[in-house]
Amino acid sequence: MLGVETGLATIDLFLLWAAAGAGLLGICMRVYLGIKYSRLIDEVDKMTTTKNRDLKRCKVKYEKCFAMNQGVANVGAFVDRFLSKLSVGPFTYLALYQMGAQMILLAVILMALLICHRILAGESLLKLLPYYAGCFAGLYVFLTITVVVNVQEKRTVLKISLVDYLENHLTARLGSVAPNLAKIRGEVPGGEKAAASTNTQGMPTPIPVQKKATGLTTAATRKPMDGKASREDVVASTMPTQVLPKTLSSGQARSATENTKRYQELSQLLEEFFVS
Repeated sequence: MLGVETGLATIDLFLLWAAAGAGLLGICMRVYLGIKYSRLIDEVDKMTTTKNRDLKRCKVKYEKCFAMNQGVANVGAFVDRFLSKLSVGPFTYLALYQMGAQMILLAVILMALLICHRILAGESLLKLLPYYAGCFAGLYVFLTITVVVNVQEKRTVLKISLVDYLENHLTARLGSVAPNLAKIRGEVPGGEKAAASTNTQGMPTPIPVQKKATGLTTAATRKPMDGKASREDVVASTMPTQVLPKTLSSGQARSATENTKRYQELSQLLEEFFVS
């Protein structure tokens, strides 16, 4: 009988300490998360000089994303993704938050098993009152600390602070720095390069031209001996100078020859008219 009672006492003691440890661990998880979120909120206010590794990593990732995509379309989604990856060792903050509640639930279950075990051992209700009181006291402490710490509200405040910094401060600075760096390096943005290439392709290739004389001289270039311009000079001055491309196709060459003949015929008619 003594050995049986000793074994029952050992089981009761194990359940009691396991319940107390689970409840204390759940409370510590909530308090730890509240402290971590409070520190992150304080560090966001001095984000430019922060030494927090998580926030520095967030800023570097945002800068890389901004440079690769020429901006960030949804800053809120970026911050949510960053907050979901905050972790302590292999456990994320969200997992620790949920594990805290699970630890308190485990403590309540262990206390219920302890009370049932004492009832089966023949304990009276009066002797079981301390176990009931301890169970309810642990639940009250856990709920009180959860309300005081308020991890969910701190996470929301941290998200708002990060979105405000990234969207209203860092984005404006990155938007002004990128064009300046491109100008300093002599680089042309991709959009401008594409537009320039399109305009170059759309423009026709200029054909070099060469002015050739048609065999007629102007009145200004002739200097008669008597100082007066002859009728031929007046006729030649009215004729336009023909401008031919440097390289002409067969059709263009034929049209140019016909135009030259017409000019010569017209010049002969004018000469005959003035002579007569």
